[in-house]
Amino acid sequence: MEVVPPADDEPLREALSDLDGGRFGWLVLTSVNAVAALTDRGAEPGATRVAAVGEETARAARRAGWDVALVPDRHDATGLVAAFAALPTGAAAGTPVLLPLSARAADTVADGLVNLGLAPVRVDAYDLADVDPDPVVVAALARGEVDAVLVTSGSIARRVAAVFAPLPAGLAVACIGEPSARAAREAGLAVAVVATRATGAGTVAALAAHLAPLATSITTTHDHRERPT
Repeated sequence: MEVVPPADDEPLREALSDLDGGRFGWLVLTSVNAVAALTDRGAEPGATRVAAVGEETARAARRAGWDVALVPDRHDATGLVAAFAALPTGAAAGTPVLLPLSARAADTVADGLVNLGLAPVRVDAYDLADVDPDPVVVAALARGEVDAVLVTSGSIARRVAAVFAPLPAGLAVACIGEPSARAAREAGLAVAVVATRATGAGTVAALAAHLAPLATSITTTHDHRERPT
């Protein structure tokens, strides 16, 4: 999938003007793509407190020169809302919160913040456009030459199911976290791995741990067959 501007960017431009004017108490970032969409438009949070869903998003925000005040222990939408709920101060009822998201994102964070008494303003910061899969990849999947697929969002889970299903038996679907895993299962994918650390590196590490016993088994069998009698 390809990151593209939202179909209508007027709400985003208005929200960033309000951000620059100090309207919001918090800026909540749920992805690196959201950070990029804002920095591309010259956004400056100023004194607005910044929350990031996980360390990768927080690092992107810090590279942009923004101070990140809140990163939840659990790196997903539910963990982010829980982190706000646990704040001793700084999350007063009615506090305006800017929430720039993918146009395809669910309302989990927005609904959770509303339930806490905050006033989130959701705007589409970017969209995800479907792209045609590489024919080489399609052919490799069909021949059983691919061992795993990494799923890093619900949108990607649905796209994988739409383009590649049914997946070959034995191919491991590895998801970056529980929200992506739920979307994958709802799309009919058999999920083999769910990362406990919802980052790209965490997903790769979880997949490597899942595949390691299989690799050892293959190596052992190969060595046994080649041992001279």
